Amino acid sequence: MELTDPLHNQVTSFIDLQMQTNSETNLFTYHPRAIRLSPQMLHFTFEHRSQLQQLFAARNPTRQKLAAYMSTCMERKLTEVNQFAILTKPEQQRLLHIYVSYLDVIVDLLRADSMQRLYDSFTTAIQHHFSHLRSFLDQMQHSSLFEKIRGLSQLNKIPCFEYRPELQLHLLGIDVNQLQEPVLDIGCGYNGRLVRYLRRHGCEAFGIDKFAGHARWLQRADWLDFRFHPKRWGTLISHMAFSNHFTHHHLRKDGDPYQYAGKVMEILHALKPYGSFYYAPGLPFFEPLIPTDTYVINKRPLSIPMDQMHARSFSESTAYSTHIRSINNCNYK
Repeated sequence: MELTDPLHNQVTSFIDLQMQTNSETNLFTYHPRAIRLSPQMLHFTFEHRSQLQQLFAARNPTRQKLAAYMSTCMERKLTEVNQFAILTKPEQQRLLHIYVSYLDVIVDLLRADSMQRLYDSFTTAIQHHFSHLRSFLDQMQHSSLFEKIRGLSQLNKIPCFEYRPELQLHLLGIDVNQLQEPVLDIGCGYNGRLVRYLRRHGCEAFGIDKFAGHARWLQRADWLDFRFHPKRWGTLISHMAFSNHFTHHHLRKDGDPYQYAGKVMEILHALKPYGSFYYAPGLPFFEPLIPTDTYVINKRPLSIPMDQMHARSFSESTAYSTHIRSINNCNYK
């Protein structure tokens, strides 16, 4: 049977489903008997095991793409648990290798001649795979980021990935009708919820995120690598994203705050005349360095209780939103 795109799309859908099935599993504390298999995934795998063997074969280029897809999903999961768990390039390669090896194991278990044997083999394969992932987490450069979850029976993802667009706009003090276009959401998340909301309200809005989805107005990019061209944007927004990471690097002994400081200035230079940069939390250690003859800085306290924000990653000194407005950037080239 010729392998088709629909089969490939089905495979990625069932990968998502299986990952969701164990999404609350804590790799540091899980018990093998707690591992669950999606019944839909299992039936699909058994029904298409012959085609899947071809799809996962080492000579098939799709195999590497699927391994990369699973690796990216896992990387995204890590940032949902702790948004500062950013992998280094070598760590990304090691994680990819783990998933390539996992597909090799799956190719072997696809030889099962009964649903029960497939179930038993798959359960064992996932147990070994989880052990490899746990070893990977222990060997990460910043494995200490997971100290708070090592004793938890299950995981809960942080909510900054799920803030409602209306709440983001309220906290940042943004009036949609007053936004200067085009608008860019820095750290928009996979679904780009704020971007979609703004576009529904007639705004020319776009988003960037390391794990952005496939909508044409979203771009998958690291904000430190993304080029903010001078005078390109009317409004730049970053809610619980860029400034959170800047603060994290400012406080971390082995952080790189200077890279973030340079990127802030690049972002400000990217504003059109009288354009705006809205963000939260605030940056009290950096904002006094911004030239006041070029930019006006306004701050507003967060208007809902800190515990409702789950603002564990920043202190009361940063618990405000900032609006920086360009007043005369005509000299930047």
